[in-house]
Amino acid sequence: MIVQMSRKSDIYHRPGCPYISRIHESYIEAFDMDDHKITHFQPCKYCCNMKTMYRKIQPNLPEIFGIFNYQTEYNGQYIKVHTDSYDWRILLKASEQNMRLLREVHENNGDDLKLIKCDVMKKEKNLQTVIKYIVNQEKLSAYPEPFRNQVMQIKEFAARHYMEIAYDESALYILTDMAAWKIVYRPRRDWFQLFHAPFQGQKLTMEQAKMAYYHLQMDVPWEQSPYKHIKYIYRHDEAKKIEKEDYRNLPQKTKREKHYYQQAKRREQRKSTRRVMNIFEQLERKEDIKQYSFW
Repeated sequence: MIVQMSRKSDIYHRPGCPYISRIHESYIEAFDMDDHKITHFQPCKYCCNMKTMYRKIQPNLPEIFGIFNYQTEYNGQYIKVHTDSYDWRILLKASEQNMRLLREVHENNGDDLKLIKCDVMKKEKNLQTVIKYIVNQEKLSAYPEPFRNQVMQIKEFAARHYMEIAYDESALYILTDMAAWKIVYRPRRDWFQLFHAPFQGQKLTMEQAKMAYYHLQMDVPWEQSPYKHIKYIYRHDEAKKIEKEDYRNLPQKTKREKHYYQQAKRREQRKSTRRVMNIFEQLERKEDIKQYSFW
């Protein structure tokens, strides 16, 4: 956000402040509020306080909230936003004009109040941006909390690559045309584990996928984000399709790709060995039948 001030003063003003009109044009200069030099100046007492910012944005709140019927209030220290899922507090650090966003969580049947910081918004200077973030969090409240930050990325990627996705309390299920996958959040270590259930001849429905037997995908880092997991799923299934046609077409650019290539090569060699052994068994059976028929 760009603020303006007079070269003869050390007080800066937010856009739309009526005091800017009192400064002669030749003396006006501007700088970005994210610039470190903001700490060398003083904020305008009229436009750089939460009360004025709240009063200016109030008429626009119905449009920002859209279909949601949220309530807001200003108590002199912070703005409180009541949503269906949470109560939020928006504070202002006056010296740097940074917003602070906190989420209220009630514990022990509501007796204890815990405030959780939202670090995503800790350097935001625009009140409207903070309120829009709250609205977006409310839209995502139907999803398990560990996945919320990447829900839209996952949704867009899944749609682009024809994956079916579904959530439960702590897991994300993914259906591709090759297999069922499950990403499970482990809160104790704050990581996501990836599980795999290949189709056994017939594609599963999502309900069947939720009841399927999965094995842990050991070659994936557990500290990966859900979005990186779903990208891995896509690459894995694409490699399986190539291997099904001819493993020699698999890429070998990276160390991991070379490792997968060697694995596919060994699998094909084992299959070839089994095919040869099956041919010998069939020939032996035919010889046994001939001998039995002769006698």
